[in-house]
Amino acid sequence: MYKCSLNLNDAFNVVRARKSNVAPNFHFMEQLHNFERELKLDVTSQSPLPLLEQMRQTVS
Repeated sequence: MYKCSLNLNDAFNVVRARKSNVAPNFHFMEQLHNFERELKLDVTSQSPLPLLEQMRQTVS
């Protein structure tokens, strides 16, 4: 996220493209969300929950 200036959603999509069964836990996603906010890459993002829900649907 830092090196490529990617927001959380874009970074997750890059990782998923390389490894389709990624499933980070909620606390790790929360840490990434906080990191994203520190980097000010996506100030409109309020919660990682929509991304987590999307992940659950693709894994199931």
